[in-house]
Amino acid sequence: MWEPTIEIAAEALGANAIVFQDKSVYRELFNLHSTTEKLSNPTTRKSIVTFIKALNQAEHVFNTDFGSVQSRVATAVKVDPAILKAVYPVHLFNGTLAADTLDVIIEEDQWVAKLENRATISKADLAKLVDRSVLEEALQG
Repeated sequence: MWEPTIEIAAEALGANAIVFQDKSVYRELFNLHSTTEKLSNPTTRKSIVTFIKALNQAEHVFNTDFGSVQSRVATAVKVDPAILKAVYPVHLFNGTLAADTLDVIIEEDQWVAKLENRATISKADLAKLVDRSVLEEALQG
């Protein structure tokens, strides 16, 4: 289960609710995918960088003045504003690339490789999938 379902269930259970949350066991990582071709095209790359800048600006508002967007977000995701306010603190918007992104990809590839009965992909090849340059451009200005 994920939010807002957990909050709705917790409210229904009242004082009997116990929420287990261990970020060392489970966390959500969000990412943006592109292609080498698109990142190599100056016009498209500029659009991607602009998009990331806009995400970071929105993230700043969410982190510093969530009340100003709460109603609009609640409407957009079709969640009661009070429920949204209650679950908001469990979300982390940090506008960066997790330091352990490659480690997570390696671990996930090992799991998928076992399921698919195939060899794992080398760390060097998986590292090519993580491009920090677009984020760095967006954060520069």
